[in-house]
Amino acid sequence: MQFMRLLDKKLFEFEDSETLDLVRELQQVTAVDPAQYAELQIRHYLHQCLYPNGGSMKSVEISIQRINQVDNFDTFLLRKKVGPLGDGLKQLLRGYTDDRRDSLENYSGTAVYMFLNRMVVPAKKKNPGRYGR
Repeated sequence: MQFMRLLDKKLFEFEDSETLDLVRELQQVTAVDPAQYAELQIRHYLHQCLYPNGGSMKSVEISIQRINQVDNFDTFLLRKKVGPLGDGLKQLLRGYTDDRRDSLENYSGTAVYMFLNRMVVPAKKKNPGRYGR
């Protein structure tokens, strides 16, 4: 699946400006340094932005108040709606909707920060089963 591969792509491999802008904005809003995650998949960076205390802890949602503290000019990509985004970033976000067997078009009127709050969830731990296999 092409879209899943984008979520599995390493952070330093992205070249499209919208995705790089998103990472830069998330760094400013969440204070999670992307340099520490450059060798990891972008899904791990996005997860760390929303779950800085680990996946089992409660998420720290990205709020409009946090964005306003950093961006006074309403220019952040995080504020934009999912619908008019460029193809590169749409494909990345589509990986999350495909995981849920959903369609990105259902979120076209949703702001990017709200989309991330809904879609970036901790991975479920696999139960080893009765016999530990």
